[in-house]
Amino acid sequence: MDVTVQRCQSDTDYRGTFWEATLEGDMKSLPCEDGFKGNVFKGVWSAVSRSCKTGGLWQRPQYMCTRDVVQNIADTVSTFIPNNVSNDDVMLALEQIVNVTKIEDNDPEPLTEGELVILTSSLNTIANVTSNVTEVLLENFIQSASNLIGKDKEESWKSLRESDSGSANSVIEAVDKIGRSFSEHFEKTGQQNKTILRENIAVEITRLNLDDVIFPIPETKLSSTSSQENSEWFLNAKSRLHLKALALRGIDEVQYVSATAMFRNVSFIVSTAEQEGQRSLESTSEVNGPVLSLSMFPPVTYKLDPPITLIFERYLQNYTSPTCRFLQFEGGRNKSYWSDTGCRVVSFNVNFTTCECDHLTNFAVLMSPFVQADSNSIALRIVSIVGVSVSVICLLVTVVVHLMVWKYVKSDRVTLLLNLCVSLLLAYIVFLAGVDRTESRVFCVLIAALLHYLYLAVFCLMLAQSVEIGITLAVVFASKSRFNTICLVYVLRKMFKTKTIQDKKKKDKIMTTARSLCVLVPLMGVSWVLGIFYVNQSLFFMQYLFAICNSLQGFFIFIFHCVLNVQKSHSKSESRKLPDRSKGKNLNNI
Repeated sequence: MDVTVQRCQSDTDYRGTFWEATLEGDMKSLPCEDGFKGNVFKGVWSAVSRSCKTGGLWQRPQYMCTRDVVQNIADTVSTFIPNNVSNDDVMLALEQIVNVTKIEDNDPEPLTEGELVILTSSLNTIANVTSNVTEVLLENFIQSASNLIGKDKEESWKSLRESDSGSANSVIEAVDKIGRSFSEHFEKTGQQNKTILRENIAVEITRLNLDDVIFPIPETKLSSTSSQENSEWFLNAKSRLHLKALALRGIDEVQYVSATAMFRNVSFIVSTAEQEGQRSLESTSEVNGPVLSLSMFPPVTYKLDPPITLIFERYLQNYTSPTCRFLQFEGGRNKSYWSDTGCRVVSFNVNFTTCECDHLTNFAVLMSPFVQADSNSIALRIVSIVGVSVSVICLLVTVVVHLMVWKYVKSDRVTLLLNLCVSLLLAYIVFLAGVDRTESRVFCVLIAALLHYLYLAVFCLMLAQSVEIGITLAVVFASKSRFNTICLVYVLRKMFKTKTIQDKKKKDKIMTTARSLCVLVPLMGVSWVLGIFYVNQSLFFMQYLFAICNSLQGFFIFIFHCVLNVQKSHSKSESRKLPDRSKGKNLNNI
């Protein structure tokens, strides 16, 4: 048996590196550029590499090379001893991280994946060893963290996320740690509130006086954003958290200090593994909104009652199945996963998701992106084009036949039918003529406008057909019921109330129902409803069912409103030629 080995085609990545075509399962390696050195990643000496996955798909490249300035920071931080390091040394290291991570107009290229790993690890080490966190140190720390998760480093973070390094999750953990450390010494400052806003992170430390924890506080929003740069995003943020004072035990006796944080948008960098050991690459969920964090000093280790309420603004509306999660750190650095223990979704709509959790940590909403499966499928394309072509021929024949016998079939219903056929015919022809003409923007806009108009006319005519049938039934059966929008149900309901149908056997009723549906569904366009049920990738078959039913709508109209009508008319003509005595003998069989 022949086994076809697929290969990844030649490609140029986001850094401009050219990769030659490679067989699936193989990995390409390249040396570091001038000024960079290789690095140890996951226990293996690495430089630049890229794997060709099964199916001939490239994995994102891994640039583990680092510059001396970054490696020097890591070497310095590695010498820090917990509770025995001076703030001056920590401040110097943080200033170096700020300088190497900030965006400069003359920067030749963004930080590599290897450099992000080293700097994130250094930041986490600083959070672990620093015991006396001052305001200036906290500000530099938040600035460093904000720079690390900046939009300019998105491509590098995506590569690390695919390799399941977990480094980005450690940035959140480091900010949480430094916030808790600062909270322990906040009372000594004599301040009631301290807010730090940066381009990607907002942190607020508050001394509680029998007050609820609300973040962001509207008044603080206005005062802090007016005095700090890059804070417009925070002013416009609609996400928030609310913890009632009633949930904190002994709040009338204990001086609580809250440390809250909001991470602007880390959906492109954080791992979304939902259990330990699960690769983020295999997860179908993504963080859709900010990450909200709350910790307390003294620490709150008991179950909250009432729970904390979190409202997350959705960044992307075309996501489904929201779940409330918190980031669980376990098994050492860079080991974390999203858990839903103690959290639940209270409500959600297209813009917001409301959660409740019975503990404090870092929270987010994970959602599944809507993926249009097989949008470029050759099979789907063939089904659509073949179905539309068949319908074009059938509609032409239907129009010609009805025009030839117009004086015999002339009626309002047939007039509507012909208008529907012509509108569908024009829509199909425009579709076939313009489906591949994407080279011209003007032509694309023209085709889209024509299709929009023609299908609008089609839907209006299908509605008119439904109204006409409904009114006819109401008159024929002397009904006082008002016509409603569910015309198909209405028609079938009226039909089955007639004595002729009620007297039939069960098998005959089923056959009558099937024939009625075949006649009415194409005419009323009920098959278009199938598009509503294609809500996620697991229902991809709905896309094919939708394409088959609607591309063949003209064919079904031809069969049930032309061919079968001709046969019926012929049968009636033949029956009129029978002798009168035959009618009398077979009266009960008609």
